[in-house]
Amino acid sequence: MNIERQLGNGNWMTVSSTNEPDRTDEFIGLAAEYQKTSPDAVRALLQTGREISYGSNWHSQLRIKPAPVAPLSVDPRPVMSCRSCGQTGHRGEYPFSTNPASGRCDDCA
Repeated sequence: MNIERQLGNGNWMTVSSTNEPDRTDEFIGLAAEYQKTSPDAVRALLQTGREISYGSNWHSQLRIKPAPVAPLSVDPRPVMSCRSCGQTGHRGEYPFSTNPASGRCDDCA
């Protein structure tokens, strides 16, 4: 199970990494003790996508590491900038949909 813990600055850090020993069981044990339940119950709750507290600090949270998000597709149309107001947008789409060759957005044209 690949879990993360929340740091004091709000960021999340993977509990197990290649540079350090795996601390997954340690943090699951802390969460089980804090929640007054079994480590198996903590694992089951983590599998449902919940964040589980392992201490009294606001940032003492565990979660399963989320799957990476696929990057958004890149729009191949060129980005234009209006000569008058500086508004930007894709060529052929509002605000540059009616006369993109003028160099001005539809609002300024």
